Amino acid sequence: MWRDRQFNSLCSRYSDDLFRFTLALLANRSDAEEATQDVLFKLWRQTGLIPLRNPRAWIFRTARNQCLDILRERARRRLGDQGVDDPDAQRIETEAERLAARDAA
Repeated sequence: MWRDRQFNSLCSRYSDDLFRFTLALLANRSDAEEATQDVLFKLWRQTGLIPLRNPRAWIFRTARNQCLDILRERARRRLGDQGVDDPDAQRIETEAERLAARDAA
């Protein structure tokens, strides 16, 4: 019961901002919906375990990582489909790696 209330509270507070965030990173509505759903599912599984002092940070970090995974997969698919070096796919992969390296530092 407490877990349900905490999850519902976090969803109602952050889900709209979370979707806008994933849409801004992915620039594709269906990918953003999928990423948002994946993050909310992870939130459901982790409710009670995430830091209560700043759940927003956990939620948006998880969303960012989910978006990076989607961008990397997009780049891999484009490179595989093209069979040659695709500058757009390379740019997506480079940007995803840049963001990941920046956060690791």
